[in-house]
Amino acid sequence: MTSDARVQPLNFTDKSETRIPTEPRTDSMDSKPKLDLPPRQELGLRPQPSTRSWPLFLIILLLAAVLAFEILGWNAGTPKLAQEPTSIAASGDDIPLKDLSARLQRNNLPGAAAQVLEERLEALEPAAREERRKTLVTLATLLMRAERHEEAIVRLFQAEYLGPDSEQQTLIDRKVRECMEKLGRHDELSYELADRSQSPEARKKGTSPGDEAAGRIVARIGVETITASDLDAMIAEQVELQLDSMPGLGGEQREGYRTQILQGLKSPQRRLETLQQIVAQRTLYREGMERRIDRQEGIQRELEKARESLIARQVVLEALSGVSISDGDVQLFFQAEQARYAVPAGARVRLAVLESEEAALEALTGIQTEEDFTRVASEKSLHPSKENGGLLPEALIPGAAIPGLGANPALDEAIAASEAGKATAKPVAVNGGHAIVWIVEKTPGRMPAIDEVRDQVLQDYSRRKEMEKQQELIQELFKKHAVTIHAEAFLDLSGLEQSSDAAPSDPGTTPTKTPVDPNAKGN
Repeated sequence: MTSDARVQPLNFTDKSETRIPTEPRTDSMDSKPKLDLPPRQELGLRPQPSTRSWPLFLIILLLAAVLAFEILGWNAGTPKLAQEPTSIAASGDDIPLKDLSARLQRNNLPGAAAQVLEERLEALEPAAREERRKTLVTLATLLMRAERHEEAIVRLFQAEYLGPDSEQQTLIDRKVRECMEKLGRHDELSYELADRSQSPEARKKGTSPGDEAAGRIVARIGVETITASDLDAMIAEQVELQLDSMPGLGGEQREGYRTQILQGLKSPQRRLETLQQIVAQRTLYREGMERRIDRQEGIQRELEKARESLIARQVVLEALSGVSISDGDVQLFFQAEQARYAVPAGARVRLAVLESEEAALEALTGIQTEEDFTRVASEKSLHPSKENGGLLPEALIPGAAIPGLGANPALDEAIAASEAGKATAKPVAVNGGHAIVWIVEKTPGRMPAIDEVRDQVLQDYSRRKEMEKQQELIQELFKKHAVTIHAEAFLDLSGLEQSSDAAPSDPGTTPTKTPVDPNAKGN
């Protein structure tokens, strides 16, 4: 086509201005594809008007009208066939959105439930502040479950502007913190918490010495601060977890043990150790969240396992809530398990390790008193106890590990065969040389009074009751949930008359292994 060629636009608004070219087109169209209609005639503009041009003209008009209909819509109130309502409310049906959202929540569809609540929120009147606030908090919870934490924070902030009471505000604060942690916004969380602390009630704090001490900063992680009162709350939470692991404690017993445990954690050294552990764990957690370790497939599996374990544990704890342990129960258990708490015979000793048997024998010949042994140990011993003249800090108990040497039955026998105030008769081979021992004092075995070991007895008895109750519960639940363990798939049960469908609670039909208490000292 030449550069002078122009395609004249057709104006359908005024037929009088329509121009039909009177000269045939001479442009070459070889470089572009030809558009053909069914055979008999070629599409083109005729040099003279013809009645056969009008059908084409009418077709073009009709196509233009259809196009206008699609763009502008024939009627604004008529929906397009291909377009569906974008919301449930737009469908015109009277659907109870609150009930629908609850049904979706029950079916573990938090994202869909949140969408329904969004529509319900739009439908609520502005004056319904309480209902709107509750809906916003519920909506935020659903968004959190759907891993949409940024959107959840927006809804929580909106709920705050509607003036929640103190209980609702506490719930909102907790959820905001959880969202910020999930997003890895730790420093921003500290700013947010600082803003929240500037309530009129909070501004009154710090006016007394007690408040000032409670607000004293004991640690910082970035811009996050941990105060003395924060540490107190963390310690109290750990104590409650420890008490929860001791089922059967009555109100007074639980309170007594709580006071006792807190008293043990009251010293500055113990508080410092606890604080260091908390700060270390929080720092590791912060690093893990920044690396998005919580989203790793392996971690997700472990978290799911932990969730399953915690839920199962809670089922057991709820079953144990009706179990009570009296002082009489503890006393009877102690009497039945005295061997577990008996204090074995032991010996306070001084120890010296020399490099060879000859050197040890030579040293023994010059030892007549404890002072002689102390001098030899201080001058010649290879053992760390030489700084104290060879005196070991604790009494040695047969079978127990000897500090720096480990368990040594031959040395135990040599000590047992020697009298107090005497040295062992001959050296004993140990790791790193040959040992000689001076017996400072022998302590006979004894049975302690129950008051000396009451805490340990209570823990052991509580653990025993927990295991028994857990076994009863499992047997009941096996029946309830129709559990069948096909032990014959793993064991040789030839010669045993056993039904593979026998209920696990029947002790003669399904071999089950009772869980072993790793802390038990005996049966």
